[in-house]
Amino acid sequence: MKILFVALLVVYGCSADSHSIKRALQNKGPVVADQKVSGAADQTPAAVEAPIFKLAIKNCDQVMRTMERITGASRLQPPVSTVYESVKGSCPTDPSPDSLDGSQIVAFNKLATAFCAGYVTNVIKKGLVSGIDVAQPPKVGVTDAGLDNLYDDFFKRFYLGPRSGIPDVAKIKASIDSTLKEVRDAATTPATARGSEALIQAACSTVLGSAPVITQ
Repeated sequence: MKILFVALLVVYGCSADSHSIKRALQNKGPVVADQKVSGAADQTPAAVEAPIFKLAIKNCDQVMRTMERITGASRLQPPVSTVYESVKGSCPTDPSPDSLDGSQIVAFNKLATAFCAGYVTNVIKKGLVSGIDVAQPPKVGVTDAGLDNLYDDFFKRFYLGPRSGIPDVAKIKASIDSTLKEVRDAATTPATARGSEALIQAACSTVLGSAPVITQ
């Protein structure tokens, strides 16, 4: 995983597309699942059904509205509009989790990466996350304390505060922190500002493309 991440980070130095970079950070847990409340429901009379909590997959328009609100990047501006034109044929039309396939996941991932370019511009480059300076090379501009602040910002922005069914800050950190630090500190990672941008964009799009964002 780390080798793939590093190789793609080098490629990112010449390209604005960090979709493949981000995949090395992705949480491989289940994307969505229908959940039925258990326990006392087993003793409920047959005429009374137990409450059911169902997850549904958002369509691309719903996902883009969420990503737009979170990152501050407009869907009407490149690279988001360009990416959307390339993936709209793969956007989900059936909200059932069972209908989610690989092409739809790729579409969501590409949109997340495009919106995260806006996150880097609108949030990180404006100094709104202390300890992260993407004008500096990764080893200087992406500090350990800065990464902790980044995970906290992810939780607040991407999950819009505490909400049922989402990972807390500690879980977000556990899922990507070790890989981020390994890549940041690797001798093969480009010691450029572009490398720092790629690192943050990859981390951002990993979280932005996760289940809590694409489901409702």
